[in-house]
Parts: sequence; structure tokens; C-alpha cells
Amino acid sequence: MKIIAIAAVVVCILIMFKVRKEYKIALLIFGSMIFTLVEVPGVPFRSANALLPIAFLLSEMPNLNRYIRRSRGTLVLKISGLAILMVVLVLLNSPHLRDFSSIRGFVFGELFFKYFAILYAFWSYKDEVTLYPTLKIEWIISVINQVFASFSCKTIKLARVCC
Repeated sequence: MKIIAIAAVVVCILIMFKVRKEYKIALLIFGSMIFTLVEVPGVPFRSANALLPIAFLLSEMPNLNRYIRRSRGTLVLKISGLAILMVVLVLLNSPHLRDFSSIRGFVFGELFFKYFAILYAFWSYKDEVTLYPTLKIEWIISVINQVFASFSCKTIKLARVCC
């Protein structure tokens, strides 16, 4: 079962480089909902919750300058710049962020997984048409999660009755 989960993460990472940006965000949300406990061995960022955003960032690197130019002067870009400044100040002044692994985890957790995702959602969704593919995929994922949760609940109740 672990091999199937790792293969699904790898497939999602490869798909990230081929689909439109609305579907990329859907894959990110899908990964955070489904692949929370999946770890890929032999990769510096073992968690799938870290691998998908990194693949996402790498796939959007060629378009980053265009997005930044398009959002100059907006409030979202100013707030993101302030967030980056605050992260740098925390890195310089925190007594707990002294080794490489804690600094790496803090930078990825704060900058890439939170603020970059908010900024990219601002860049991606300008009207309802661009929001529809993401909502459609997330609805399907929610239904799948509910099916597995109800199956798991039935199995647990059955195990309690039998034991």
C-alpha cells in the first residue's frame, strides 16, 4: 500500500509540470488532504506535503516574473513583501532557529507553504471561470474522502461487534 501512495505522489509531481494553473492548485489541495502521512524515501524533503509545493514552485518559476509585474502596486504584493521581511527578522533574532534543518523547515513552512500559496491564489483566480476547475476537483476529492471515511467507520464498528 505504501508503494501505491508513493507512486501516486510521484504521478502528481509529474502532472504538476503539464497542467494549467487552476489544476495545479487543485493538486496542491488534493495533496494536503490525501498525502499528509506519505513519506517518499531517498528525497531530501521526505513528506509529500513538502514535495508537491516544491514541484509546484519549480513548475511556475518561468512565469514568476510575469506574475510579479502584473501585481505591482497591489495590496497583496505589499503584504507578501512585509511577510518576507518578518520571516527574515525572525530568522535573525530567534534563538531556536540556529541549525539548518530548523531554518529550512521554518522557511518552507512560512514562505512557500503559506504566503506563496496565498499570493499564487491571488494570481490565479481573477474570475469565476478560473475557480470552477479547482472547485470541481476538490468536490470529487471530498466525496472520495467521505466514501473512505464511511468505509473505515463501518470496519471499525464491525470489528468492535466481532471482538
